[in-house]
Amino acid sequence: MSIKSVFLAAAVFILSLGVKPAYSYKVGDVDIRLKAIISEQYDDNVTYASSNEKDDFVNIAGFGLLAKGEGKMQQLDLGGNVIWHTYNENENFNYTSENLFLNYRREYSKFDTVRLKDSFIHSEEPASFEDEFGRTTGRYTFIKNWFNSSYTKELTENFSSTFSYFNNAAAFSSSGPSDSFLNGTSIQGHYLLNAKNIINLIYRFESRSYDTGGHVRVNSYTGGIKHFLTERLYAHGSIGQDHVKSTLSSDNGLHLSAGITDELNENTTLGILYLRELSTTTYNRSPFESWRWSFYLDRGVFRRLDAILSAFYGEGEYTGTNIEDTLTGASAVLSYDLSQRIKINLGYYLSRTSSNVAEREYTKNRVYLGANLIY
Repeated sequence: MSIKSVFLAAAVFILSLGVKPAYSYKVGDVDIRLKAIISEQYDDNVTYASSNEKDDFVNIAGFGLLAKGEGKMQQLDLGGNVIWHTYNENENFNYTSENLFLNYRREYSKFDTVRLKDSFIHSEEPASFEDEFGRTTGRYTFIKNWFNSSYTKELTENFSSTFSYFNNAAAFSSSGPSDSFLNGTSIQGHYLLNAKNIINLIYRFESRSYDTGGHVRVNSYTGGIKHFLTERLYAHGSIGQDHVKSTLSSDNGLHLSAGITDELNENTTLGILYLRELSTTTYNRSPFESWRWSFYLDRGVFRRLDAILSAFYGEGEYTGTNIEDTLTGASAVLSYDLSQRIKINLGYYLSRTSSNVAEREYTKNRVYLGANLIY
């Protein structure tokens, strides 16, 4: 284990002694917690290679912050982590990752609500199966930031509208894809049909420009319904059309989504989603025509033990370059509350990409054991 990991392990142990399970600091209406992270991970393909794979043990250690504030008319969630990744055999792969998130909600009246969301990541590993889907193969550093702002106006007792602006910036090391920037806007109408059903109509426009030249523009029109099965659990579906024009090709495609989301009961959270779309990506200047299934289940097995399962299957084609990828992914995590402050995690992660371009194919397995301390 690296010196940084040993140091952090000692810090975690010391801090866990005599620390009350309350927020460490309070600034006005904002409560702040600090977090320590340590884990050991085995990765059987650290370079995402199709052949001659390199495996290694990775020491992971870091710190984080969680802030939460809630007032009569507004709510704030803010957090971030700084994490060191140290490789036992391949020291040239050592890197530091950072991530930040912001969720802010403000009600200016009972008819007017503003929401702001931002997510930032600097890393060398995809943050999710969604981010890995269609990914350019290889190991490289990237920076991505997603920003979304929206204004919702209650026009009548049954009808509301939402106006949104969003953007996405992506920058890669020299061995990765081209840097790009996306701007987009959407207009949504929501009609409350009855206590259990909401009808949604959505228009969405986005334009992504690439530093190496070229662009992709998307116009999307969809309509759908959200049906509440219980107070917290709902099913949703939509259908429409995606019109995409790029410097490489122009395409029209079906937009279709369906899913079930939120809490089954106080011990179980479920998410199932099917999505078919024609879209832009940060990895290629060509439109990406794809469909995917994703599944998520968080189940409280016992009072202190949670099981978290996820699965992903997707097929996609970059229509301008005829690259076809299929991603299969699965993960399983057991999380045990050792105390009110310390959580032990044991996890397994699998991802496999097959492609009509042999160099893009790889299989990656990861196993890790770690601990989180929130104090």
